[in-house]
Amino acid sequence: MDRLRQLVEHGRRFEVHRLVEEADQVAVALGVTEPGWQGVAEVAKVFRFRTLDDKVVFMEDCLDWEDALARLRPS
Repeated sequence: MDRLRQLVEHGRRFEVHRLVEEADQVAVALGVTEPGWQGVAEVAKVFRFRTLDDKVVFMEDCLDWEDALARLRPS
């Protein structure tokens, strides 16, 4: 969280573009902007949670939104 806080202090912004929940996992597409950039960069990730306490136990970088959706495990 400290790293994200530092990035925001320097002008970088994160916005959730798309989100799909499937059982104990979430696919998310984030838009990232920064002063001086032309447009928005989009990153996609899949997070898996431990259902006992909802802590993230796995995070996977994806090529794009379609890749993130494909990496979701069926429930």
